[in-house]
Amino acid sequence: MSIRNTCPPMEIETVTDTTVPNHDETEIESTEFEKNQKRYQDLISTFPHVKGWRFKDPFIRDFFICSYLKTGTTWLKSLTFIIANRSRFDDSTNPLLKRNPHELIPFFEIEFPLFPQSLPDSVVKKGCKMVYIWRDPKDTFISLWHFFQKKSGPLDSLEECFDMFCQDFSRYGHYLDHVLAYWKAHQENPDKIYSSNEEEKNGVVEKVVNLCSFETLKNLEVNKGDKEREDHPSPFTKSAYFRKGKTGDWVNYLTPDMAARIDGIMEEKFKGTGLLEYGK
Repeated sequence: MSIRNTCPPMEIETVTDTTVPNHDETEIESTEFEKNQKRYQDLISTFPHVKGWRFKDPFIRDFFICSYLKTGTTWLKSLTFIIANRSRFDDSTNPLLKRNPHELIPFFEIEFPLFPQSLPDSVVKKGCKMVYIWRDPKDTFISLWHFFQKKSGPLDSLEECFDMFCQDFSRYGHYLDHVLAYWKAHQENPDKIYSSNEEEKNGVVEKVVNLCSFETLKNLEVNKGDKEREDHPSPFTKSAYFRKGKTGDWVNYLTPDMAARIDGIMEEKFKGTGLLEYGK
């Protein structure tokens, strides 16, 4: 069973504006719209065409791991890999014991958020599984803040970074918008993952949970120290992907007013969607 990350190589065939021109618009405005559209198409046609950059049609058995930075992607990759390959490896031969989870699942990192509507239509039409994870935005922010300090050194003050996070000053897009987009995609295309009764009796689920626990992954020799990832050049060492893995660590960094601010933003965005009640 193959697994692909939600950021696969893609080649843009055309560029279209999602804005539908109003019938009352003048001919001049319509012509300007067409000019802009052609301008971008001509620009993209000049980009280098490299073998492997085209997005290939997925298989129905493919998994797409969809997650925002620092929401549990490393953990989710390890879980998905073990579940998808549980018939191929036993406890002692699982590659996860010797490889970082990011090295086991192919991916293509990009500097902008990949929302569900940005995925090729074939992903949905083929019925591929999309696995999503989200966490308390307060914990997400704290994890992001620590993570990027390891890459870039001291950042602006926590208060300034928090303000930018709340105002959506991020190259990755607003975190809560990302969560909401995948929640809506889930409601439109609900899917379920099943495990057999035999697997339950043989303790397969328990073994998966134990091997993929944060403490187990963090303490594996392969994920310790300053070892660099082997799948591609990265400014982060393998150990950088494992900090605390704790829920509620934000209380050690954010003031009550800061927490109330981001909670208010979340309640406003998620009101009426069912997300606020989900998981309670």
